[in-house]
Amino acid sequence: MAGRRPKPTTLKILEGNPGHRRLNLQEPKPPKGVPACPIGLNEKSQEAYAALAAQLNAMGVLTDADSTALELLTGALTEYRAARDVVQTEGATYSCRTKNNGLMTRIRPEVRIAESAMKRVMAILTEFGMTPAARTKVTAAATGEDAEQKAMFGDVC
Repeated sequence: MAGRRPKPTTLKILEGNPGHRRLNLQEPKPPKGVPACPIGLNEKSQEAYAALAAQLNAMGVLTDADSTALELLTGALTEYRAARDVVQTEGATYSCRTKNNGLMTRIRPEVRIAESAMKRVMAILTEFGMTPAARTKVTAAATGEDAEQKAMFGDVC
């Protein structure tokens, strides 16, 4: 699909439906809650999963359907932290010998690994509304589903 990704109906409602376009009132709504930690995550990923799940649950944006996205986020975050730790202890570059016995300085592979992982982390954090810019676009409803239903069938349609 070309173009901008569509926003979930809940986000449109919370923003006041600024485009005044028709809302999809039959959009799937998975139950809110913390999905179980996937099997096979290492200890650091499990810690990150638990911490992020707690934050997202407190924000009221986590559902049972978000398990895979949260797993991908924790995997990328763990990969970023491991690569960052190597760069911090070993430095961003290393020296190696060339064919004619000269010295060449190269960028450590962990620098690129950290950059790639950071991009993935930021993309998924944005999807969950966990960056300052992403949060400015949403006003959270204080009363939960009742406010959402009232907004759905009120003036915003």
